Amino acid sequence: MSGTSWRRASLTVLIGSVAGFGINLLLTPVLSRVYSPAVFGTYSTILAVGSSIVGISTFRLEVRAQGEADGHRAAGMLHLAFLSSLGWSIVATVVGAVAVSFGAPLGWALVGVIVFTGSLQLVGTAIWVRRQHYRSLGGANFIQGAGTGIAQVAIGLWRPIVGVLVVGFAVPRLVWSQPYRDLVRDTGGARGLSSAWRYNRAYAMVAGTSAGVNSLAGQGFVVLVAAMYGSVGAALVAMAMRILVSPLTIIGQAAASAAVGEIGSAMRKGESGRYLLGRGVRDLGFFGAVPCAVAAIAAPYLAPLVLGRRWTEVGIITSWMALGAFPQFVVAPFSQLMNMSGRSNLMLRWDISRLIAVALTITVPHVLGAGVVTAVAAFSISQVLLYAGLLLMVRRAVEVGAQIAREPRHLAEL
Repeated sequence: MSGTSWRRASLTVLIGSVAGFGINLLLTPVLSRVYSPAVFGTYSTILAVGSSIVGISTFRLEVRAQGEADGHRAAGMLHLAFLSSLGWSIVATVVGAVAVSFGAPLGWALVGVIVFTGSLQLVGTAIWVRRQHYRSLGGANFIQGAGTGIAQVAIGLWRPIVGVLVVGFAVPRLVWSQPYRDLVRDTGGARGLSSAWRYNRAYAMVAGTSAGVNSLAGQGFVVLVAAMYGSVGAALVAMAMRILVSPLTIIGQAAASAAVGEIGSAMRKGESGRYLLGRGVRDLGFFGAVPCAVAAIAAPYLAPLVLGRRWTEVGIITSWMALGAFPQFVVAPFSQLMNMSGRSNLMLRWDISRLIAVALTITVPHVLGAGVVTAVAAFSISQVLLYAGLLLMVRRAVEVGAQIAREPRHLAEL
């Protein structure tokens, strides 16, 4: 695919994502008035825990499949990723039910639903990216983005409880079952699982652990805030993430999916994808600069007007989050190239560093008696440094991946 073609593909996916999450974002003022900070904070904590499990649930086999030249072997990886996520969701459901029996809020019984539907999105996206079905990818991203906000608000007007927020999250993501059904139809069912596991076991252990640590670092931010500053503190942080970080993250992943697919294709052929990587990073940087700058300047003034006075502190939190959200938006979508190029060990080290940074930036301010705003500021500054380092690592990984494809015998040396 030429540079112009993959840019057109990226734009197709981006339009669907922006439109869907634009609707979701426009519904935020209604959502903030339908649900109390306590309810939204509890939901956000459950969502953070579920999303952390999503990070490890597929063992990143769907990413590995992007760099696999053998179609049958790639299909086995995708089937294995789906079944693995199903197993993790069942375990999460059982653990959540046990937690409820010991007095946890009823919403924890639905944590497995978050794990399954969140993982389904990863597998479905990987299938359509590999098949270059970018128009379908854009449509599914629109349904997911718009459907989440619409469902949470519409049902919440009837009963504003945690379970409704979980259902609103899960139902629109069932759209990602379509690509997996297509895969089952085309391959005649889940076959080659044992060989796929034997071939990828070492990778799955490292990449899965790395993804789990990465997800824990991202979602653990909300969990730690809840532990240190309570459910209301978690609600303030989660609302700021909903306004800025979450839409940017999902839009960035969607917009970069075509570029990642083409870089993976280039690597499989032994060609350098460094030029495509540079162009993709520049495109995301240009797109992300505007919302991050606007959020940094205007959020403190707009938050109480848009969200209501219960959410006033969200403004200054969003302003600080914009600092770290920008490099995350630009670099994070390309981090999967580390796994595709066989650099999972380095990715794991970076993920551990990020997890340590998250823990320190939340716990140290709390111990010193500082408020949640100070913790968010420290967190954002750490993100700038971490993602600058990750970008350098990804650039090197792209070159290494192409070299491995050209000269397989060098794999042991690298």
